[in-house]
Amino acid sequence: MKPVFASGENTGENKLFTDFNDLAHKSKLGKEGVKRQLRSVMDKVIEKHQDKIQELEKTQELEQQTKKAVRR
Repeated sequence: MKPVFASGENTGENKLFTDFNDLAHKSKLGKEGVKRQLRSVMDKVIEKHQDKIQELEKTQELEQQTKKAVRR
């Protein structure tokens, strides 16, 4: 993942900003820019993980219902 810099920063041939350290310390966006960008990615990761957990729980519930039905 590459950071996104403020409009007008890091344009042209001389790309001075390359990483999140540059974003935090050299960009107009600063540490808040780092926080916002990382929070956005983390929110997506967390949401995807929660979706997988819900899917797993549904699968486990169906398996339990199937086992109960077979026992009868």
